[in-house]
Amino acid sequence: RLISGAGNRVYVLKLDQSGPDKNYSIYRMNRTYHNPDDENDILGYEAIHVADTELLHEGDPATLRITKSYRETLVGDKVLAPDAEPIDQSFQPRAPEKPVKGQVISFIDGMSAVGQYQTLVINLGTKDGIEPGNVLAVRQHGKLIKDPLATGLFKTKVQLPDERIGLLMVVRAFDRISYAMVMSATRDIRLDDIVDNP
Repeated sequence: RLISGAGNRVYVLKLDQSGPDKNYSIYRMNRTYHNPDDENDILGYEAIHVADTELLHEGDPATLRITKSYRETLVGDKVLAPDAEPIDQSFQPRAPEKPVKGQVISFIDGMSAVGQYQTLVINLGTKDGIEPGNVLAVRQHGKLIKDPLATGLFKTKVQLPDERIGLLMVVRAFDRISYAMVMSATRDIRLDDIVDNP
């Protein structure tokens, strides 16, 4: 099949079948996260969870049946054993223990801006001291405007200060990136907005 869903069988080459768990998840490689200050510095890769499966027959190729489908499964999607560590879903909101400063680098599902209760990606992770439950402020860069009171032919420009527009809470932290949920926002949050201590 070109596209598969719940109930369909799929065949997988080079599947690691050595573990005790015979359930696997299917992921699709999506975008690459780059450092905003250095396009050659890769922070991580986004993998979209598309389905859950069970092993029907061992071998190479192995036969799996899709038990739960979140999106269509395509030829070329990757199959992995599920995470051994479950995600802790109890968060204690708190500020980071040390000063941090980063940026919004991506949105889930390719949006151009997000608001309250939506998820985004920031370029801060556990290497920066970020942990699940950390609360961060979001600030938009201040605009550079012409001084309306300046005299003369060429008006001088004034840099307005960055303005706080919302709060995030980190829900999953990796080495160099984190996923965070927007807890409050007075404006749309956009790519390259600043995130720092509240």
